Amino acid sequence: MGAWLVAYLAGDSAVARTVAARLRDFVSLHDYWSPTDGTDYAPALNKALSVSPHVLLPPGRHYLKSTVSLISGTRLIGLGPNCILSSPDAVSASGAEMLTVLRTTGASDIVLQDLVVEGGCNDNVTSKRAVRGVRFINCSDVRVINCEVNRAGDWALSFEHSERLTVTTYKHRGALADNLNGGRDGLHFLDCRDVSAADLDIISGDDMVGCTSESRDQRNISIKGVRGYSVIGSAVIANEEGTTTNSTVNILIEDVKINYGYNVRNVVRVQSINGANVTGVIIRGIRGTGRNHGIQVTSAATMTNVDISDVNVTSVNQHGVYLNRINNLRASGRATAQNSSFDGWNIASCNYFDVQPAALSSPGWGVQVLNSAYFTMNGNCYNNGAGLFAVANGGNGRINGCSNYNVNGVYAGGVATSYYGLLVDEVGGGRVDPSTVCAGYIARNRPRNLNALRDAYAACSFGQSASGAISSQGAVNCSVELVSDGRYRINFTTPFESTFYRPEIVAQAMNQDLIVRPIAKEVSYYTFEVRNSSGVALANFILCEFKKAI
Repeated sequence: MGAWLVAYLAGDSAVARTVAARLRDFVSLHDYWSPTDGTDYAPALNKALSVSPHVLLPPGRHYLKSTVSLISGTRLIGLGPNCILSSPDAVSASGAEMLTVLRTTGASDIVLQDLVVEGGCNDNVTSKRAVRGVRFINCSDVRVINCEVNRAGDWALSFEHSERLTVTTYKHRGALADNLNGGRDGLHFLDCRDVSAADLDIISGDDMVGCTSESRDQRNISIKGVRGYSVIGSAVIANEEGTTTNSTVNILIEDVKINYGYNVRNVVRVQSINGANVTGVIIRGIRGTGRNHGIQVTSAATMTNVDISDVNVTSVNQHGVYLNRINNLRASGRATAQNSSFDGWNIASCNYFDVQPAALSSPGWGVQVLNSAYFTMNGNCYNNGAGLFAVANGGNGRINGCSNYNVNGVYAGGVATSYYGLLVDEVGGGRVDPSTVCAGYIARNRPRNLNALRDAYAACSFGQSASGAISSQGAVNCSVELVSDGRYRINFTTPFESTFYRPEIVAQAMNQDLIVRPIAKEVSYYTFEVRNSSGVALANFILCEFKKAI
């Protein structure tokens, strides 16, 4: 009691206060434990928080038999490597004894540091017990630093409808039963904004890190440096929750590595399952094997502004990288599939993108682009397609149902491995650069079309010696249509890229001087008429050539 009477000076010029006040800058949990509390430290923690929001957790396992709620301004700091707050251990098969250790609602400015939280789950539990380990609900400005949350029945460390959150040097170990009785996500953000999570060491039953939206948009999320694996879930996911259509805006997922010898459902999955707006997605530095897709970025509507780089992923059952319904996309890296019906890279219904896919020894296609438009692709795909070779399919690259594209790179494999070097329909303004390397049982599925040539070209010759009829003498990449006597329309099999092409037309008739007069110049056709000094004339011979101007 005398501490209230003794002055404390931090320095010669410091303001004096009592020793008791100085001691309450941080109070120790042990100072508020009573012998009547027995093994329950919940009363002591509540008493300590009523005296000071700054509480020290000494080494030792401290069971809490009721959930404790933190207050704004709390600093709960451990004093050593074995400073543990724990739920009662599960005894029954239902895990009824387990509880949420810390559950805080509507508070702000909270720090948890250098401590461990145990959820109490163990092998006794044989049915799902949806109890989260640590929960922050409607909170702001929360920092979790160098902490562990283990053996929780549900999400281990859960932030819900909260913002301005920081999690660094975080560790999670869950019970690893396939039925998930021992826990789900190692770290989860639900309806959260302005999130930074880094240096995460997680081995979980379900998703390692989950970011979902249920009642509002999720925004400005950064997940960096994830290590470990999951029993049945993915490494990092960003999806909606339930039937919501709330947006996901600005999410960065970087430096994710799955432990060697393990795989997860998806290494990274960003998905709009209900057509919600998803925009501003950056995925980079990803390594690991997924049982489904290695990386999946897909949308039920259209996703925008996606940047994927420095990836090296493998899929056991589906595509290495699967991209669907994305506008404004950049992607590069290595991806491999192991299932004979799937591809290293599969890009479907995407527009306005630039990709640099690399694939080695995927049994389906190295890269397959379907129903997409306005893109460039520089591939490096080798020895793909062996799984589909027996049905005269599969290979290093396929482009189908696409338009307005430019493709180059290398799509090559041995004839015993790759049926196609490159299978491409080359329609709708598509172009494969002549320098593209293609090798396989069939290097290219067909000759390049006009727009694939450096010098687009069409030519024809014909004559008209009688009214109402023309006689064709030959045509290349075009056809001749009689508009009226002396007036003709040349229809191009494949349109020129613009009307900036060069026509060369020669018309001859016996003992006559003829003039060729242009009528209409379009990308799909050219119309002209032949005249002599008296008016429209018939010509015995007309030769037309159309060349790309540049």
